[in-house]
Amino acid sequence: QAFLAKAESRALFWQRPSLRLLLPAPSSVMASQGATLQNYNNELVKSIEDLREKREEVNRQILKEEEDKAKIQKELAILTDRLQKLNESLVRKTQARNEYDKTIQ
Repeated sequence: QAFLAKAESRALFWQRPSLRLLLPAPSSVMASQGATLQNYNNELVKSIEDLREKREEVNRQILKEEEDKAKIQKELAILTDRLQKLNESLVRKTQARNEYDKTIQ
């Protein structure tokens, strides 16, 4: 009897001739839904924070790779210029050698 009195104060109480159904009171359902919604919200906030951290890490990697790329492009330009000068020198020296060969024969 005491149990039913407590149940009636916390729940909607429906009676049928041979069946009694106890349903949670609207306030407890709403509280439960609110807690569930808060859990989803907390998980969503955590997921967004994780995504932001991952984004920042990728952004740091991008910045580092862009610096490396710029450095390599500068080095490549220097090496390309050196290669061009060496090729020009080789052409001149090969022509000179060929001239010496003609003169010697």
